[in-house]
Amino acid sequence: MDLIRLAAFIAGITLGSLMLIIVSTVYLRKSVFGMGGSVLALFGVVLVGLSLWTSFNFSVSPTGGLKAQFEQQYNAATNAAADVAKTIAQQTQQTVQSSVSTSASPSLSTTPALQKLRDKEKVDRLIDQKQYLEAIKLDPTNVIALMRYIEEKTLSGDYKEATKYFSQLRQSNDSGVGYAVYPEVAVAFEKLGQIEQAKAALIELRNRIAQDIGQGYGYLSRSQQLQWVDSSLKTTESLVTNKSVLTEVKSLRAFIRDRINALTTG
Repeated sequence: MDLIRLAAFIAGITLGSLMLIIVSTVYLRKSVFGMGGSVLALFGVVLVGLSLWTSFNFSVSPTGGLKAQFEQQYNAATNAAADVAKTIAQQTQQTVQSSVSTSASPSLSTTPALQKLRDKEKVDRLIDQKQYLEAIKLDPTNVIALMRYIEEKTLSGDYKEATKYFSQLRQSNDSGVGYAVYPEVAVAFEKLGQIEQAKAALIELRNRIAQDIGQGYGYLSRSQQLQWVDSSLKTTESLVTNKSVLTEVKSLRAFIRDRINALTTG
């Protein structure tokens, strides 16, 4: 093989290899192959294959056997081919590392808005799993988690734990939804002997009902919500034993039923 054939051999190997590198790079970065990738890959394989193929000499021996041998100059080109292969390996490794780094970077950069959304999803999942205290620890202002926890502790007789989170509920109760659990709060305070706090919770509930109905909007301005509260108060009436608290419960129930009648008939 003369110098021209050696140069052609190296050029074929190099160009073919570069085409295969380009195809591999695009696929690793974008996971896209497509028609262009197929064509480049085919040409790369052809160039590399032809370069190797032309380095063989085939002849028929006098005895009729087929023999093939490398050109003597092929050994001279081996070092050049090895250098090309080493370069390909290095570039491929760099491409893979760059692709992995690029794909991993979005998960490392979490924006505050995204983190807030993830926390909310986690809180909702904890509430669905009835892990209310864990949800409260993650979001101390979550009214639903606070309500469910107070209800749970009141029903289980852990009245001290139930009233522990009442102040937190009041501060977070902007929507007014939290008033639905006030009957349970009154029971917890009454069972602890904190009569004035029990009556105060019932009075606050009455005032909020009057406010919402008076302004024509709010959680307690609709008859359906009032019926739910009245149902809870009915349970409260059967649980409390203190006469003054019981009187307040009965008075509040009568007040609510009057408002329900006014809303449904008026």
